[in-house]
Amino acid sequence: INMCNFFTESTKVMESGSFQLRQWSSNSQKLMQKVKSFNVQNDDIVVKVLGIVWNTVKDTLSFGTVLKWDDSFCKRSVLAASNSVFDPMGFIAPVCMQNKLFLQKLWKLDLSWETDFSNDTVLTAEWRNLLSDCSTAVQSVAIPRELKVDKNTELHVFCDASATSYGACIYILNPSPNPNSRGNCKLVFAKGKIKPKNTVDSDNTIPKLELTAMLVGAKLVKTIQNALSIDEQNTVFLWSDATVVLQWLSSPDIDSAYVHRRVVAIREACPGAILMHVCSKDNPADIITRTIQIKKFITNDLWWHGPPWLVGPSQKWPTQQVQYNLHPPLYSPQSINANVAIVEAFNTSFHYKDRSIQTLVQVSMIDRYSEIHETSFLKFFNTYDFRRSMRVLILVFRLAHSSKYHQNLKKPYGNIYTSPLGKYQFAKLKAILIM
Repeated sequence: INMCNFFTESTKVMESGSFQLRQWSSNSQKLMQKVKSFNVQNDDIVVKVLGIVWNTVKDTLSFGTVLKWDDSFCKRSVLAASNSVFDPMGFIAPVCMQNKLFLQKLWKLDLSWETDFSNDTVLTAEWRNLLSDCSTAVQSVAIPRELKVDKNTELHVFCDASATSYGACIYILNPSPNPNSRGNCKLVFAKGKIKPKNTVDSDNTIPKLELTAMLVGAKLVKTIQNALSIDEQNTVFLWSDATVVLQWLSSPDIDSAYVHRRVVAIREACPGAILMHVCSKDNPADIITRTIQIKKFITNDLWWHGPPWLVGPSQKWPTQQVQYNLHPPLYSPQSINANVAIVEAFNTSFHYKDRSIQTLVQVSMIDRYSEIHETSFLKFFNTYDFRRSMRVLILVFRLAHSSKYHQNLKKPYGNIYTSPLGKYQFAKLKAILIM
């Protein structure tokens, strides 16, 4: 965008509605010279933009927040002090995560909002250290604002999880056109979350949290692409140190509904992403989920610029022992060689409350890569996950079976997968339905 032309046009547009743009600030000396002729310049070197401080001379972003703590040791004061730090882009996410984990610890102790914990020397010492670290980060961190985006720009998403938290960080990489020189890589966004307290234990395994971290990163990609006008054709890399997650994302058939929903969401959020494995020591997202000393964090190149090898030629990146594919083929060539799948519905007739009901008979031949027609019998299976669809159909056929043999419809069916009839119907459905 030509900022001088933008200034002229925007001034005219606002004046046409009787609005006057009163102050302009920029790091462009040429633009500020033109603004000065209209007497609407802002001479302040430091400008606040949505709670973030922008130094127009150094062209850096920093935090103008001062931690507000009322010197009382209670849960309400801890929450107020933690929320006084405004970090929308997650530049100091590892520091803020420690505050969140401390607050969760207070919740687990079942303390009320006003209960004083000053008598607990361990908690008070921990909270004072967290306050000191957070204050140091807010005052010391300054991030270069300028980001260059072109057709060769790449987005690299790193994800990680631990037993208590998970998160993702995104880097913008501008590769060097010269293979002998280094490119430029900068942290652009990060987000961390703590593991929910009241959830099913089976959903809190570290592999599943790693998958959730990948979902967080995938959703952030769309936000970054829209905010920075990055074309969807630009390459996106999804990095994880969890091979089980990469295997899930490369699998066409997933039994777990929890995993399946997240895998589908990741594929929809980043349809063209490339899956890559990274070792834990080179994963910057690991910093989000681990405790780090504040002095090391402020000068940590892994956090601010990603792994050192990332700015070099891609041929020198870590060797991928396994090639992962975010969009694997639907069927294995060893199991199905034909491109045509045949699906047959049941032909069942029965009587219910003096009404004769005839089910639809349909034999569909479809190409396995073609879209399913809206009125097709297969649309039902395309809408829900396979196991849920099977469950609904089994209940339908049980109704037909009970009506046909005049059985009591009010009799509870029990577990549809363990009863003899349920086992038979489940096996029959799986045999005739090729999904």
